[in-house]
Order: sequence, then structure tokens, then C-alpha cells
Amino acid sequence: MNAHVGLAMLGFALFVLCVLMALFAEAMQRTRKESSYMVWRREVAKTWRQGGMERLAQNPTVLLAQVWMLRGFALFAFGFTGWHLVSAIFS
Repeated sequence: MNAHVGLAMLGFALFVLCVLMALFAEAMQRTRKESSYMVWRREVAKTWRQGGMERLAQNPTVLLAQVWMLRGFALFAFGFTGWHLVSAIFS
């Protein structure tokens, strides 16, 4: 039972982390052109000659894929948490 409770706590922490990262990725996707943070990243990429990678990272399709992957990870972590909570309750 203690293992299930510990795994449920780990799953919940992972769920919260994934949700926060998904919210950040979605905000980056929506404010890609207006964001001073994204402009700063482009300037740093030009300085370090990584412009191609930064253009790929800021591509709307790539940002959309990041958002959906993080949503999927968050859903998985939520299910993992629920599974272990139910297992802890009924064991």
C-alpha cells in the first residue's frame, strides 16, 4: 500500500509539472511573434549561430506538437495517479 501511495504522489507531481509545461508551451505558441522572450531567444540563436534550430523550435507546427505531447503526458500522469490511488485504497 505504501508503494502505491508513493507512486501516486510521484504521478501527481508529474501531472502538475506536465500541466504547467503545457500551459507555458501553449502561451509560447499563441504569442510567438509578440513575445519579447521569443525575440530574445532568436537574438541569442543568431549570436551563437543556431538560427536554424531556433526557427524549427518556433515553427507553429512544432509548437502545436509540443502542446499536444505535453497534454498527452499530463493525461497519462493523471491516469497513473488515479490507478495507484485506487490500488492503494482497495489493497
